[in-house]
Amino acid sequence: RRPAASAPPTAAAAGTAIVRPLSSSSGSLPGPWQRTYDATSDEEMREAYSSWAPTYDADSVGRFGYAGPRAAASVLIRRLSERRTGTTRRRRQWRILDAGAGTGLVGRELFDLLAAEAAEAPLRRSELVGADYSPDMLAVAASKMRPPDRRRPVYDSLVVRDLRRLSSSAPSSSSEEGGGAAYDDDLGLFDAVACVGTLTPGHCGPEVLDELVRVTTGDGGVLVF
Repeated sequence: RRPAASAPPTAAAAGTAIVRPLSSSSGSLPGPWQRTYDATSDEEMREAYSSWAPTYDADSVGRFGYAGPRAAASVLIRRLSERRTGTTRRRRQWRILDAGAGTGLVGRELFDLLAAEAAEAPLRRSELVGADYSPDMLAVAASKMRPPDRRRPVYDSLVVRDLRRLSSSAPSSSSEEGGGAAYDDDLGLFDAVACVGTLTPGHCGPEVLDELVRVTTGDGGVLVF
């Protein structure tokens, strides 16, 4: 079956074995969306998202009412709030990874929701890192500003990554088994990871889950899909 229109994908990983949905000869999927499913190579996938980046937000949220980013952000904030006790309360900063960040919809929702939280909300002293395979999608994410004054970018850093191999410390077997390329810098560990709109045909498969677990701290880390 074709995936529901409420869950458009993001360009989280390239090189993943292509698993296409049924042919959309009926034309129910918009052109840019369909091109991401039709891609048969890394380059085609990158080009598809490069052309979709300027209108991705309007297409996904505006036209189709995509609610995944807000739902995921709500769950992530709730789970982090539950961790205000013990050692995590004493941390100066919590690190959060938006894996498959795309145009930054999840990051924007995180901080829009935080504007209504109490001043002690843990994410007010967080570091938010966005990772995605498409530089053009990340360029849109970089333009999103954090409330309340909208003077500071939502993301502290944005990096181009294949989610199957996020950093140089990933096990070497990742590339041997057809995983992503190695990177010179290590992203380190995160207290929470959000991965929204990426586990979808032609994009990310289950092989990315091991890598997302690997970069999540074992001290009560939170993963939201």
